[in-house]
Amino acid sequence: MQRPPPLSSLLLIFPSQYKLMSNSSTWKSLSRISSPRLIMTFGLNIWGGTSFFVSKAYKQLAGSRWVHPTFKWISSSSCEHKHKVFFWLLAHDRLSTRNILRRKNMFLQFYSCVLCNLSVEETDEHLFLHCELEKSCWSLLGLVVPSSLDPFQIMEHFKAQLNVPFFMEIIIPLCWNLWM
Repeated sequence: MQRPPPLSSLLLIFPSQYKLMSNSSTWKSLSRISSPRLIMTFGLNIWGGTSFFVSKAYKQLAGSRWVHPTFKWISSSSCEHKHKVFFWLLAHDRLSTRNILRRKNMFLQFYSCVLCNLSVEETDEHLFLHCELEKSCWSLLGLVVPSSLDPFQIMEHFKAQLNVPFFMEIIIPLCWNLWM
């Protein structure tokens, strides 16, 4: 079996990456999995067994971070995949609203919301939560949109107001229909 290249040769091949990661624990983890032989040697220590799994390697290298429950609710909902992707984009402020188009230096005659007469810039937060038309749609479901909370807190508020386990199956399609 071929031996992995020594760290000094990696320094010659990838000098900037080597400098960046030479003192981090991530580099040490990466250097351990550079060959199948080393994976088997260090498998018990790193992965908790002799088998290599990409998911375990990813968790080891990436670490853990806190994710807002909204994203777990999106992934566990039974909505269509395209609706989940749409709502994920909405939660990440990635829908092509007039605000996003302006940030991407696209010229439009005006950037205000076309659905209301408030002359407010069309952001995803305004479009789905604070626009008068959307507020009336939310009120048809008996939902009150508090203006003082951020969008993730509003989602938690909606969950409490609806008080049903399938609340995302109500919210996601409604947002999809408001967008379309």
